Amino acid sequence: MGIHPTCCRSCCQDQADSPRRLTVEARVRTGERRWVSEHLLVVKDSDGKLWAASYEQGLTEYQDIEPFEYMEFVHFTQVAKIPVTTYEYKGMGVAE
Repeated sequence: MGIHPTCCRSCCQDQADSPRRLTVEARVRTGERRWVSEHLLVVKDSDGKLWAASYEQGLTEYQDIEPFEYMEFVHFTQVAKIPVTTYEYKGMGVAE
């Protein structure tokens, strides 16, 4: 059944009775501005396809912004899950 790239706001909520039967695959924090943090919501539809939409959340109690709060419709883009290699650097000890 797949989802339309523009989906109603109720599809984006964590509810088992969502009209599109979407499951949340991931919530990724993608950035931060002075008063809000930026996120990517990735959902999986009943066909196993992955879709993503960006949203913002307020960083303090004075920025009362909920995901998709002022949007009647949310625009989704189909995405693919790919493996990514990352590196960390750790100290080797003090040289004598």
